[in-house]
Amino acid sequence: MLLTRICRRWREIAVGMSCLWCRLSVSEDGQRAAFCYDSWLKRSQGCPLSLELHCHEKNWTELRSLLHPYIKQISSLFLTFSHDDFPHEIMISDFLALRELTISLHSCCLELAFVQFISQPPSTLRSLHVNGGFFDMEYTSAFNLAWTRLTNVNLEICEPNAFLQLLRLCPDLSSLSICISFVEIEALEPFMHTKLQSLHIFSDDQHDGDPIEYFNLFNALSFPNLRALEARDLHPWPHDEFKTLLTRSKCPLESLTFDFDMITDEQRAEYVTIIPSLKVLVVE
Repeated sequence: MLLTRICRRWREIAVGMSCLWCRLSVSEDGQRAAFCYDSWLKRSQGCPLSLELHCHEKNWTELRSLLHPYIKQISSLFLTFSHDDFPHEIMISDFLALRELTISLHSCCLELAFVQFISQPPSTLRSLHVNGGFFDMEYTSAFNLAWTRLTNVNLEICEPNAFLQLLRLCPDLSSLSICISFVEIEALEPFMHTKLQSLHIFSDDQHDGDPIEYFNLFNALSFPNLRALEARDLHPWPHDEFKTLLTRSKCPLESLTFDFDMITDEQRAEYVTIIPSLKVLVVE
């Protein structure tokens, strides 16, 4: 916006450069704000849009009217929802060109309206990040085939079977970041995901969990294409099970990242020895 205030010539140049008007954060309500947002979006001249919207039930009608002329341009969307204030009429399937979706919830409860919202993404969607809500097995029956096209997912998971179900739902995943908070311990069926290349796994447990939780998880999985693993707050670290996973997967692992207190110096030295493809080992 500053470029448009320097002089008339600079304003003409800036207004004519569509790439300057492709990113917008919408947080204010009212007709004046809507007019300003609309003027901004018009200057994008059909280029792909990256938008951040602060949503609640009272403003969604206005937002929908604002976005309607540009719905086929929106390729990236960041949605923030107020606590227990989810607009029931919002439909993510309306965004026909959407490739990246990030959602921030100020509530850990996924009510039915929100589950329906994320269960039916457009077929163009490739990246999904959800902060503040747990992915649960009971929701998966509503998810459509567009989930099979996702390649990048970031979610919070509260049961091991939900992790496996997520992998089954998304056979094309190349990058997965999950925050786990397991409350049940159970044996898991073996599963191989052939396309996953990057796995970031974090624990949200407020106390040291039973090691069986993580042992079962690593005993069940195979990732023959895994190239990067980052693990945080997994205590105790299932060292032997992880080595078995590597042997079983025969993956070309190149990068390992751990918290400084998760592995011993002996374990670190062993990884360097037994993983010939390893290029980067970070303990921080």
